[in-house]
Amino acid sequence: MEQEQSSVDKFTWKIENFSRLKTDEVCSETFVIGDYPWKIILYPRGDEDDNYISIYLKVVKTANMSDGWSI
Repeated sequence: MEQEQSSVDKFTWKIENFSRLKTDEVCSETFVIGDYPWKIILYPRGDEDDNYISIYLKVVKTANMSDGWSI
């Protein structure tokens, strides 16, 4: 998997041989957009149903985020 980060609000995550993945979950490295740290979580065979791909964008909690924080 190859990842590229630039100074603009853009993140590129390339997954090689996607159709051959043997894992249930793939996570990107943490990246920053809009001053917040994020990760992409990918379920190649779906989160709950094997017939779909599931992709989630998750904020990475930091020490300065209070409980119940949202964006």
